[in-house]
Parts: sequence; structure tokens; C-alpha cells
Amino acid sequence: MLPTQSQSFPTGQKIKLILLAGLIEIFYLLLAAIPALLISAFSLFLYGPKIGLLIACALLIGIIWLLRPDPMDERHEVVLTPASDLHALVASLAAKLDAPPIHDIILTDDLNAAAYVAPGLFPGLGARRKLMLGVPLMHLLDADELKAVIAHELGHFSRKHSHMGHWLYRIRIKWGLNLLTPLHDEDGIIEGNQKLLAQRFIPYFLEQSSAWSYQCEYEADASAQSVGLAQPLVSALAKMEVHAYVWQQQIDERLRQWQLQSEHVPDDLFSHIFQTVSQQTSTAFQAALIYAEQRPRRLYDTHPPIQQRAKALNVNLAAPGFADRCAGEALLNAHWAEIQDAHRTRWLATHRDNWRFAHCHLQWLQNQAAQNPEDRRLQAIAAASLSHAPTALAPLQAVVAQQPDDAYLQYMLGSALLESEDEKGLQHLQLSIQLNKGMALPALRLITNWHIGRNSIALVTRSLTRLAAASRWVDGFFDDDLWKRFCTEPLQPLPQASRTLFARTMEGDARIDGCWVGSLQSKDIGGMRFTINMVVFRLDNSNLQSPGDSEDEMRALVTGLMRAISPPDELLHVKAVLFSEPFNPNLLQNLDKHPGVCIVRPKLPFNQNLVMVDL
Repeated sequence: MLPTQSQSFPTGQKIKLILLAGLIEIFYLLLAAIPALLISAFSLFLYGPKIGLLIACALLIGIIWLLRPDPMDERHEVVLTPASDLHALVASLAAKLDAPPIHDIILTDDLNAAAYVAPGLFPGLGARRKLMLGVPLMHLLDADELKAVIAHELGHFSRKHSHMGHWLYRIRIKWGLNLLTPLHDEDGIIEGNQKLLAQRFIPYFLEQSSAWSYQCEYEADASAQSVGLAQPLVSALAKMEVHAYVWQQQIDERLRQWQLQSEHVPDDLFSHIFQTVSQQTSTAFQAALIYAEQRPRRLYDTHPPIQQRAKALNVNLAAPGFADRCAGEALLNAHWAEIQDAHRTRWLATHRDNWRFAHCHLQWLQNQAAQNPEDRRLQAIAAASLSHAPTALAPLQAVVAQQPDDAYLQYMLGSALLESEDEKGLQHLQLSIQLNKGMALPALRLITNWHIGRNSIALVTRSLTRLAAASRWVDGFFDDDLWKRFCTEPLQPLPQASRTLFARTMEGDARIDGCWVGSLQSKDIGGMRFTINMVVFRLDNSNLQSPGDSEDEMRALVTGLMRAISPPDELLHVKAVLFSEPFNPNLLQNLDKHPGVCIVRPKLPFNQNLVMVDL
């Protein structure tokens, strides 16, 4: 049972959680050490005990270093230069709370704050205590509210949550968020076993560790209360709830309109978001509280609801006020504008691709509706894609009621309902699978994500098992001769609406010198066939300059764009070829026979000064 107020965590439950976490860590270490154990055994046999043991020790040290505890991804974090008013505030609060000094203050791009210990080269050596503050959070809160949040985070150190708390958090991240994914044929033995173990034990561990996390949050809240900051802390929490509510209920629909209009994120997006949040009335605040109270608890939740936290602090919830001067401006002075600009640039770069995917998908749905004005199915789907409002979903629900045997309609309605937080969408997704097995993989992905976002261990485990089975079943349709067939068999071009949209998106990308998309029918398995969209694109090496230009990153980009303009029951296979790599002459001949499959015409020659041919 989750605690509803600050109280002593039961010793028996704590021991049970420690044993469970220790068992999971041992399994993780053993699975990660399998290659090292095999190499060590071979070295002992080949070189004798002395050299073999040296190799084994070196491998063990390497594994410990690779698995060293690091609860945070610091790739996009910015270390704030000391001597600011913010540093003085943190030092003063740490002294009042009897917390150890903070080594670094880190600025991130999240609406969040955290205090954690970053590891050194090896466990226990060179560790640094860090305070992480999100730039959006500093924009949302005033100085007193941010001070209360910092006191809460420092309370985790003063109450010594950092040892067990960070250990449990690392396990949650390492297993719960990264390995709760379906098994795949391309998984290695180690990764496959890790996923299998995660799907069996991690849902239960997430549920058990949430109780510990809740208790830690109540205690950290009490630390803020001890220095007279209970009221500003609750006000800060209230602002974050209003932000979440406004984003879900108001901004999300406007985002869809912006995404439909342009593949580029608007420059004034951030100012619009904060202006919308700051203009909320007390009525909207009450709606936000109801929204927070009704929000289902998830397996990976770590924080209690705001109502319970305010009650534990004996503070009445009230609509927060928004000051003219935010915390960032008050505490970082002249540096604040520069920090905001850098944050905006990073955020736009991080979300650029997902915005493009959403733009292409919405454009695809709207174009289909525009080209078929008499098709009520397409009109209803297009309307539902732009809004979660009941009035926007009503036409789609009416069409589904008239055509209940249409698997595509059932899938689209189920997806729209889940996006609007309506669990009735699960029934429609299940029905789409019954009507067309080809819908199994995309429908089960949505169903699984829904259950992972809730709190039923049995449903999470069951949906993960079904998703893994569907993934293995779909993999069977990709036969070994698929690329040979792509080089020799007739190819179907994309439908005109999809082709035009995909070409418009790809033609402006200087990194791509040639792109082709042709469709084949998969092999028959039990009377079932899939349409497989085969994509091959060539990368111009001279234009690959940024870290996001790697072959894998570009393949992920093309994959996302293609999925945005393809029906959910079609399969996709994407291949990238560098300009410096050989291009199969048989494939070139087949592509020339089917000019409709060419999306971007190449400008550079093929296979110059190359001897080998990629077959």
C-alpha cells in the first residue's frame, strides 16, 4: 500500500524491497558478465592461470566501469557557473537543512528538479553531488517557489535518501524504462534474457519501490516545511499541475493545428505556453486539481498526488499567482536571457524530428480527406486527428457504428480514444485485431503503452507477452530473399498522396542524395500477407556534419517519416547506403524500370572508383 502521509516506512517492507533490488542487480550483473566469463574461461585454458586471471580481472574492472551507477543522462545538461545569486541561495539552504554542500548546479531542458549523486570513474571515487534545475521550471515559478523546491531537493540529502533512493532509481531506469520492450529476433542472447527477466519481475518491483519513493517525497516536503517554505512549495506544485492540465486540455489541440500548418516548430511556442498557463483563472485551477486527482497512478510513479502532499503539510490548496519576475530572472540576472535562448535552441533541435513526424501524419490524413470529399470515413478520421474533444470524435464514432467490421476504422477510433484518456479505446483496438490480424502489432503497441501507464501488473505482463508474440509473428514475414526480390521483382510505387508528401519532405534534405520507395507483397503465412514498403536512400557523406547525422539517426528519421504516411497494417524495411559504399547494379536496374518509386533523384554518380559490389 502506498503511504498517504509522512510516516515510518515498515522495516519488513524495506527489507523485502532491498532483497528484491539486490536480486535484480545480481541478475543484471551476471547477464552482462556472460561474455567476460566466456572470454576468461578461454583465456585460462589458452594462456594458463596467471595471464588468464589478469584478463579476467581486467574484464571485471571494465564491466564495473560500464555499469557504474549514473541515474541521469547528462548529455544535454549545462553546468551553471558559480558565484550567481542562485549558488548563494543553495548554499544557505544546505546549511539550514544540515545537508552536504552541492558540487554543481545543472540546468536542463525539463520542467523538473532533482538532487542526485553523479558517480566518478569507479563506485565511491570522485562522486559529485548535483542539483538539477529545469529552465522551464525556473520560468514558471517565482523566486520563493523555486527556493522551496530547492529545499525539498536538498531534503533528500539531509535525510540520507541518496544511498538507497538513488540505487532504487537506477534500477527503475536501467530495467523498468529501458527494458520493458518486446522481445525481438535481432536481440542478442544477453539483451533477450534481460528483457525476459524485466518482463517477469520489473512490474512487481516498480510497484514495491513506488511506496518507498512516496515516503521519501513526504520526508523531503517536511524538510522544506522546517525552513518555513511549505506554502511556496505547495504553490510551486500547483503551478506544475496547472501547466500539465493546460498542456493536455488546451495547448495540445493548438499544437496539432501548428503541426498541421508547418513542419517547423514555431519560434514563439514557449512564450505562448507560459502566457497561456499564467492567464488561468481559479476555475481552471479547480479543473486542474480534479484532473490531477483522476489521473491514474502508474507503475513507475515516484511522487504522491498534490492533494496528499498539501494535506501532509497542512497547507490549503489555492490558485497560484504569477509574478511579473520569474525565478530565473530574479536569481540569474543578466544571464537569464542567454540561458533561455540556449534552452530554446536545444529544445527545438531535440523535438524537431517528432514535430516533422506529426506534421507529415496530419498532412497525410487531411490530404486523404480533401481528395475524397464524399468518403465519410476519411472525413471523420481527419477531424478526430485534430482534436480530442467529444464533438470532434463524434463523427468517427458514428461511422464506426455504421461500419463495425472495418478494422482500420476500429483502430483509428481506438487510438483517438486512448489519446483522449478514454479506456474504451482498448475495446476498439482489440476488435481491430480480431477483424484484421495485420493490425496486431500497432494495436498491441498502443494497448501495451496504455497499461504501462497504469497500475496493473497482470495487465502489463499480459500485454507485453502478447506484444512480443506479435512482434515475432510479424518478423516471420521478412524472408531472407526480401532484398533479392527488391532487386528483381516488379515494384509498386506509393499512393500519390503519400508519395507527394514524402517527396516534399525528403527533397529539402541536403544529407540525402537519392531515395526510392517500392512496395512488395510478403510471403504467405497461414493465408496472411503484408504489404512491405521497401525504402533505400543514399547519404551524401560530405553533408554529414552534426552528431544527429549518423547512419542510424538518419535511418530512424526516414523510418519515422514513412510510418507517418503509411497505413498501420503495412510493414516497413529501410536501408541506408553511404555514397562511399557500393550500390547494387541489379537494384539500380530494377529501380530504373519503375520510375514511380523514385522519391529523390540522385545528383552524384554511382560506384565510381569502387571494386566491390554490395549484394
